Amino acid sequence: MNYWDEDVYALVGRKWSEENIIAGYVRVKGRSPKDLEKLEEQKEVMRQFCTRRGIALERVYEDCAPGTDYSAARRPGLHELMQDILNNKVQALVVDRVDRLSRVGQEMWTLWFKYNKCDLVVMNPVLEDPYYQEEQSGDLATLIQRAGLDRSGDLLEKGTAPYPKTKGVDSPAGDQDTN
Repeated sequence: MNYWDEDVYALVGRKWSEENIIAGYVRVKGRSPKDLEKLEEQKEVMRQFCTRRGIALERVYEDCAPGTDYSAARRPGLHELMQDILNNKVQALVVDRVDRLSRVGQEMWTLWFKYNKCDLVVMNPVLEDPYYQEEQSGDLATLIQRAGLDRSGDLLEKGTAPYPKTKGVDSPAGDQDTN
């Protein structure tokens, strides 16, 4: 029997698109020679991963910016990827680790892909490379700074609240600012 592609996609609940590609996404923290070397390494590892599995990787989106920066100016590849997913142009995305997309909210990314009918393929769920461990440390330090927390202090010292107080707002522990 012969079937039309459009009919098969209709049966599985997906809209047929000639641009329904399998793509990859790579990211490094900056544009130093070491960063650019790691970017090329990510792309090569991804190509090998896909080739060994018979996956036709048709496009790789890339960015050179921290995993905590989501601006279109710093991460145009991520924004273009998101638009292509929303427009049903990408059926599956391959990433080295979910932290290539974002340092935080990884569960939300997984759901976002699921809700937009794009499969997420994570090649390497474990962070072992010292380069990426250092990158992660830097991103976490940035997040702590943005939150206004002092890394050198112990938030749980005797006599202090476990969370910084925000005027008029309950903390997770139920404490209120009484000033």
